[in-house]
Order: sequence, then structure tokens, then C-alpha cells
Amino acid sequence: MTSEELAAHVEEMLVSNWRLGFSSQRDERVQQFAWLAQVLTGLYAHYNHAYFGDRLRPFRIVVTDEFGDARFSTRGRYEKATRTIRMYVLDRMWTEGLRLTLIHEMVHVLIGNGWHGKRFRAEIHRIAEMGHEDAAYEDWTLSPGWKGTVQSADGKHRWKARSKRAVDWEGDDPDLFDEEGHFLLSEEDDPDLRRVGDLMSRGGPSAPSR
Repeated sequence: MTSEELAAHVEEMLVSNWRLGFSSQRDERVQQFAWLAQVLTGLYAHYNHAYFGDRLRPFRIVVTDEFGDARFSTRGRYEKATRTIRMYVLDRMWTEGLRLTLIHEMVHVLIGNGWHGKRFRAEIHRIAEMGHEDAAYEDWTLSPGWKGTVQSADGKHRWKARSKRAVDWEGDDPDLFDEEGHFLLSEEDDPDLRRVGDLMSRGGPSAPSR
């Protein structure tokens, strides 16, 4: 991937809200994970500059579907000793979920531990106040009474709709694949769907979807 192609894919990741579909074929899947790790590494650099003042040390981004001893609900893991962020993905993922996981783990990099205490919540709130939409969602889920009480009715509707999107789409489902392991759905079936293999095969951005 050239630097221009990487910049284009990072820009797409910043502004899109796509449903990403990965191949179930292992060799293709490994290539797709490596490609996504490159894009997320570029996004890490962008966020580091925009929200952390370039204070964060470089971390290796690893994309994997092997959860190991991580809980199934875990989306990412910060490993201080190896300076690694592991991003756990399912057969299909929202790009907004990837962005949220990355900014979440970057806050762990900043504070130097994996706890979700007062400093972690304060940093998420700070980034949300700077205009990061995904951090704003995280800030809402961390706030007292988030399951039923928020100040803004519009905000409550938006965040609950986002929670429902994740439940309705994200996950693993073998019925979505043909015999060769490719997604049965196409972009004609679902305008928000993007096959990761198709994204890898082109260099320039297409119209973002929100």
C-alpha cells in the first residue's frame, strides 16, 4: 500500500460508518487483517496528533479473531509490556466500532494502565468534548444513569440507535457466506456494506456513508 493509498483509507475510516464484511477463507482473512492493521496504525497516528498532542508512543496494532482468554465482549486489549494494541474483530464489524475501540485503547496507552477509573473517564470526556463522536458515545455509556437518563433526548435516541446497530449487525454468522467463504450480500443489497477485499483492491476513497 502506498502512502497515498493509506492516507485515503485512513480518511475513509475517519468519516465512514460502514458494515465491514471479512472473508471466511483463512488465507484471505489473514491478508485482510494485515491490511486493516495498517489502516488502524495510520488512524492511531492521526488520533495521536489530533487528540493527544503527539504524546503517545508508537504501538503495534494487531487485528485478530483469536480472542484467547479475552471475554467475547472485549473489542480490544492494551498490552503495555509489548507496546501492542490487539483489535478483536468478528465476521462483520461497524467502522464506528473499530474507531471506538482504538480511541479507547489509546486512552489506556496515555494513562499507562488498563483500568477504567476516574482518569480514564476524564480522558474519554475530554476527547468527546473535542468533537470525537465515538468518544462521545463511550462518554455516554460511562456516565451515571446512561441506561435511562441523559440530558439530551436527541442524544439518548442517537446513542440507543447506535447500540441497536451493533446488536443487529456485528457478530459471526456462517449463513452469510457462500461455499467459497465470500459474503452473500453485495453493496446493491446493502449500500452500507463494504467487503474488506474490495476495499483492499482499490486505492482511492469512495463516497463516505454516515
